[in-house]
Amino acid sequence: MEKHPLWMRIPELNVAILGNDWWTGDAPLKSVFPRLYNLELDKSCSVEEKLRSFDTHRERRGDYRAGRIGEELVRLADLLALTQLTNGDDKWSCPDGPKDCFTVKWMQKKVKGISHQVSGLNRWKNWIPKKINIFVWRLINNRIAVKTILEKMGIHHGSAICEVCKVGVESIFHVFKDCVLAKEVWAKVQAWLSINSRDIVSMDDFFRWLEEAADDCLQGKALFAVGCATFINLWRNQNDATFRSQVRRAEDIFVLIQKDSLLWIDSRMLKVVIDGSVWFSSPRLAIKPM
Repeated sequence: MEKHPLWMRIPELNVAILGNDWWTGDAPLKSVFPRLYNLELDKSCSVEEKLRSFDTHRERRGDYRAGRIGEELVRLADLLALTQLTNGDDKWSCPDGPKDCFTVKWMQKKVKGISHQVSGLNRWKNWIPKKINIFVWRLINNRIAVKTILEKMGIHHGSAICEVCKVGVESIFHVFKDCVLAKEVWAKVQAWLSINSRDIVSMDDFFRWLEEAADDCLQGKALFAVGCATFINLWRNQNDATFRSQVRRAEDIFVLIQKDSLLWIDSRMLKVVIDGSVWFSSPRLAIKPM
C-alpha cells in the first residue's frame, strides 16, 4: 500500500518547515528521522535555513555516534547532498499523476478506480444536493449515528430501542429497512415507481435495485434521486421521533419524498424536460430529454 496520499502539497523551501512539511521523500522528515528531529533545537526552522547551515562534507568527516542516531545522520546527509534550492510557488504533486499537475479529470479517474474495489464509494450524482450526496455516502459506509453505532463509540443515549416502532433495536438496517414504518414507506415508493421487489442485504443494494429498474440513464438518475429522498426523510423522521417525540405517518413521508426528489431534479437538471403533473402519478414517464 502506498504511504503517500493521492496528491501532496510541495511548499516553497524558504517557507517550508523542516520537520513538519512534506518537502522530500514520501513522509515528513520528523517521521523519517525521529531521533534527529528530537535533538533539533530549532524545530521551526525552514528547509532553506537548514540546508544553508548544514555542512554535509564536515558532517561526513566527523565521528558519528554509534547506533540509530548515527545511521539517521548518514541518511540525512545523503538526502541533503542531493537537494537543491529553487525559487517557486507552492504546488501540488502526485507520484503517478499527469506531469505533477493537478487535474480534476485525472482525480475523477482515480476515484472511479478505487470505487471498483470499495462498494458505493463513487455514488455521487449531480442532480442531488451535496449534503444529500454526503449523507448517502455515509449511509452506504455505515457512518450514520444510529444508537448501535453510538454505543460502540461509547456514547450512550438511553435505550437502544427504535423510537419510531418501539420494538426493534435502532441500527442502520432497522431504521432504513426493517422498521415497520420504513417497510410501509418503501412499499409506497415501489408501487409509485412500478418496480419489482428484490432481496436487500446492504444499503448499496437499494441503489442497485433502483438503477437496474431504470430503462435509460435519465431514469436511473431520477430513481437514484427518489432513493436518496427516501433515505433522508426516513432519517429526519427518526431524529424527530428521538428528539421531539414526533413520528410522521408513512403517507406524509411519502409525499415529502415525491416533493423533494422533484425539487432536486427540476432545479438541477440540464437539457431535460420534466412534467410536474405526471411526476406524482408516473415519475418514470415524466422525464424526457429536450
